[in-house]
Formats: sequence, C-alpha cells, structure tokens
Amino acid sequence: ELKNYTSDPSGTGIPANTRLLTEISVSFGSNVHSAGHVVVSLSTNNLTVIRSATVFAEGIFEGETFVVHPRIDQVTHHLDIPLVPPKDTPLDIHIRAFVGSSATKSQFHVFEVTRQLPRFSMYNLANPVSKVIPDSFVTFRLNEKPLRLESWQSQNFLVNSNSEERGGEGPSSAEWRISLTSLRDGSMLQLKYESGTMTIATPHMSIAADIIQSLAQFFNLTTIQSFAEFPNIYLNLRDQLNKVEELQQNAAKMSANVADTANIVRGLIVQAEDSRLLQYMKDLRECYSHLQQV
Repeated sequence: ELKNYTSDPSGTGIPANTRLLTEISVSFGSNVHSAGHVVVSLSTNNLTVIRSATVFAEGIFEGETFVVHPRIDQVTHHLDIPLVPPKDTPLDIHIRAFVGSSATKSQFHVFEVTRQLPRFSMYNLANPVSKVIPDSFVTFRLNEKPLRLESWQSQNFLVNSNSEERGGEGPSSAEWRISLTSLRDGSMLQLKYESGTMTIATPHMSIAADIIQSLAQFFNLTTIQSFAEFPNIYLNLRDQLNKVEELQQNAAKMSANVADTANIVRGLIVQAEDSRLLQYMKDLRECYSHLQQV
C-alpha cells in the first residue's frame, strides 16, 4: 500500500493542461453492446490514456455503479460507455475516469464529471427505408412556433431534426416533424406539428402520455384537450372485457348450480328423515344413495 505513495523515477505525471472530454450520443448497436443504447464517450485532449472509468447513476445498474475496465492492450485516449436507461426520465450520471501517461503505470489521476441524460435519450432518428408511421396516435391543439418545439426537442432528446424534417423554408417552415425509433423495442415514434395541431404517433400509450406531460411542463400548459386513437389497445381491452364477461357468466352459472344442488340436498335430507321416522328403510337407503351422488 505504501508503494502507491512513493515517487516513481520513471514519471507518472500527466500534462497540466490535460482535460477529460465527454460526448453523449445514441447508437442502434455496437461490438460492445449489440442492442440500442446511449453512448457516453470519454476522451482526453492529448496523448494520455483512460485506464478505466466508474459510472454512478440511480436506476440504471444493479448496485447503482458500472465499471468499464478494458484490457491493457485496448487502452487508448478514448473510452465508450454504453448505458441503457430503463425509463424515460432525466438522469444524472457521475463519471470518475482514471487517466495516466501509460496503461502500464500503477498510478493514475482521477477526473470527475457529471452529465445529465435527457428524458427521452433512448430514441434515435428513424431510418427512412424502414419508416412506418404507427396507426395509433394522440392529437391536440398547440399554439407554438416550430423553433420552440426544436428547443424542447434539444432539451429532451439526443438527436436533432434536419431541414427535411422541419419542412424546409417559406410557408412550410410553420410545420415541424421528426421520426424516431425506440432503442428499447424498435417501435416507431413520430412527432408532427402542422397548422397548430400536434400529433404524436406511437403504439405505446404510456410514451404518448410522457411526451404530452413533457410538452405541458416546457410550455407551461395547465390543461390540454386531446383526442387519442389506439386501435390495438382498444382491441386488447375489448378482448379482456369479453373474457371478464365470460367469467361473470360462468360465475353466475356456478352460483345457480350450487343453489340447485343445495335445494336437492336439502330435499333429500328432509325425505330421508321422514323415511327414518316412518321406518321406511328402503326409501331411506335410496335417499342416502342419492345424497352420495349429488
């Protein structure tokens, strides 16, 4: 342990102007993580290397800590950290990177940085080839300029809409739309603003609700009158209600059968008691036999 505090004649220091640079982006998959994820890229501004990094975040990892420690032959001045936020909520991530002059050294300088992931960080721009607009949507009136919508987007997503998505110049500049793909399940999400009407197309009702809530908070809206159309959810709800109705009918039939059986048992017991009092042993045996069969 004391060796860590002794001077190393070979030199373990790093330049005084060394800085740790961070960049956050999204990816559909990589060699490190095959599924879609958020990429936190760490790099230094000189020839120093990043030996390892520790990420502290709440609700992303088991134990709230994630350590990236590449093999010594893969250590460079650049390090990518894959993150998969489970929910659409803003997250603070605290990064502690160990930077040194060489990967073989035993002493490293610790750089700490805190970054925030936006609420809808697990979405990437949709591929135009596979762009299929969902038939489920929510629409409502929104009196805002497209530039304000882009400001909301830049604060809540990790992607930027291009000129085609904004609708170009001139009169069409009053329109705004962006098509996204969820990195969790690959589902499509389209946000479109046209003629003062905002449309959120997504197969997930919960995502539409989160986006409406985010828009309301950003634009200080207290009430929003919306129209929702989710055919698949409606069909699923109808199937569930049909199953509930069948269960209720079966319960009613069972209750009726139980009541009929109770009446039969009650009648046989009365008849058996009468037969016993009258010493009709044959009738008594028949009553008990019927009781066993009920």
